[in-house]
Amino acid sequence: MEQINSLISTFLPDVIRGFWRVVLAVAILIVGHLVIKKVCARVKTRDYKGRLEPGAAGFLSSALRIALYALLIYTVAALVGIPTASIVALIGSAGLAIGLALQGSLSNFAGGVLIMVNKPFKVGDYIMVDGGPEGTVKSIDIFYTRLTTLEERLVVIPNGTLSNSVVRNVSPNGERRIDLEIGISYSADIALAKKTVLGVLARHEKLIRPEDTKVFVISTGESSVNLAVRCWAKYEDFFAEKVSILEEIKLAFDEAGVNIPFNQLDVHIIENKNEQK
Repeated sequence: MEQINSLISTFLPDVIRGFWRVVLAVAILIVGHLVIKKVCARVKTRDYKGRLEPGAAGFLSSALRIALYALLIYTVAALVGIPTASIVALIGSAGLAIGLALQGSLSNFAGGVLIMVNKPFKVGDYIMVDGGPEGTVKSIDIFYTRLTTLEERLVVIPNGTLSNSVVRNVSPNGERRIDLEIGISYSADIALAKKTVLGVLARHEKLIRPEDTKVFVISTGESSVNLAVRCWAKYEDFFAEKVSILEEIKLAFDEAGVNIPFNQLDVHIIENKNEQK
């Protein structure tokens, strides 16, 4: 009995201290999780008044979340009594193994950093990826960039792919050029056709930069003289204006008597006079 009392008196304080350490560690873990969640949400949704793009804010929030969780886990482990030197060594070896296994993810992370630093595009821009999709940038995350296509489809592209591809940003200033190519017949009056197109463009009040509006002959084809139409619209008006202008030009050409050619095939029949004899 005395031995039992001796053991209890020896180990009970350690058990009690260990119990309260675990309770404190769990409390810190819960409170830390809530604080990190709130801080990252504040970083992501804060109004930076143009000093930081929304996509960069989301990227910063993701990176900050990873760093804070790593610090939280390290603190809790040290509080519980796990040797921190062992933790650092374990994290180092695990980091090496994970780095080798997740080379693609690390490439995406590095690509995301390059996108944030160089800013080839921002949230809201319309981009075209050579050999890939095109659409409006909805978010730039730590590993992936999300686009919305014209068909309202969500496309997720790895940042590593974007940073190593040719990306065309067609609306960096919230404006986009409308490019049309329309063929007219060789017998049509080019001056009349150009005047008709300019008349259509003049009726579109949502077009901007009128000094950059141009209509000119860009090429001659097998059966048509091709006119190039260049005009500008705000990004949000681009597609509606483009389809409307194209339809109105067709109707205006019909009214003005400007013919739009189509592919034709001429068949020449050569009679064999020997067979007729």
